[in-house]
Amino acid sequence: MTRPGLPAAAALTAIAAWLSLSTLAVAADGARIGLLPLSLSAVIFTLTAVAAMVALARAGASLAPFALLILVLLPWTPLPAPAALLLWAGEVHWLIWTAVAVIACSTVARRFPLERLPAAVLAAARQKPALVAGVLAFLIFAVSARAVSPSVPGGDEPHYLVITQSLLLDGDIKIENNHRRGDYQAYYAGSLAPHFIRRGRNGEIYSIHAPGLSAFVAPAFAIAGYRGVVLLLLLVSASGSALAWHLAWRASGRRDAAWFGWAAVTLSATTKSAPLRWNAATGPGAHGRGVAPPPLHRVGEHGNRWGRAWPPPPGAWPGGRVGEGMPCGILPAHEETEAVR
Repeated sequence: MTRPGLPAAAALTAIAAWLSLSTLAVAADGARIGLLPLSLSAVIFTLTAVAAMVALARAGASLAPFALLILVLLPWTPLPAPAALLLWAGEVHWLIWTAVAVIACSTVARRFPLERLPAAVLAAARQKPALVAGVLAFLIFAVSARAVSPSVPGGDEPHYLVITQSLLLDGDIKIENNHRRGDYQAYYAGSLAPHFIRRGRNGEIYSIHAPGLSAFVAPAFAIAGYRGVVLLLLLVSASGSALAWHLAWRASGRRDAAWFGWAAVTLSATTKSAPLRWNAATGPGAHGRGVAPPPLHRVGEHGNRWGRAWPPPPGAWPGGRVGEGMPCGILPAHEETEAVR
């Protein structure tokens, strides 16, 4: 017997999948111009999405999460609509699909008998949830790194790597000879001019970028080049994500709040404009965010004493980019010290 709402959910999924592969642009006069795919790959993707939705529904998943796919349709409405609806166009589609998949699968997981899972998986999930959070973050960042690989390194990233090469090849941070030799061509296509304001008193060129990150990734670059740097920062960022889970749990005493804080920090736009891009590649923000968002350190130390006081007491902030990690920093504090040991 067909579940009520299943045909409508299937139709919504099919339309949303098709439009997710489409391109929407805005003309100078404000008119929206859409390019719809008519390829075999688009048909296969659409049918796969519908098949997955039906499979989840038959497994007992709630159909309610699929209502979020309406957000994909909003920019395509033929009626006059505010420009704000374009927020849901572009790459944000995949965040919507991810949210739908996670929520739908979670409704199935509630009915899934846990005894079917391997004992090792259950033990890790129950005894080492922070480790599970770190592994999940690593997988997310790795997929992101793969997705953005055609466009990286870019921005300031190759300039940090040039400093790394200068440290490894010349034992200094004078970068003019590295640019002249084209050392960066091992990972960057095209010509790369050095980033500097003026020459030093000795006539040499020094980068305007601090060499700390370059020195940090130097061992990985020496062993495996650019891919080694990416792998190192994936591991560091995943470790920071696991630490975010742990500190959020210490602050709130609740695992559900810890997972919310983990998701807010790991998946939020604070990782840079392209989703998760700088956690998956090189750049000055990648290793800094991998250590842990600044407020989290103090939350872990003072969470039980702060209670629900806001703002935190003077001196509690470590300074720097205090806005990062706020999703965990404002989690409800747990009053019982014993519960968060």
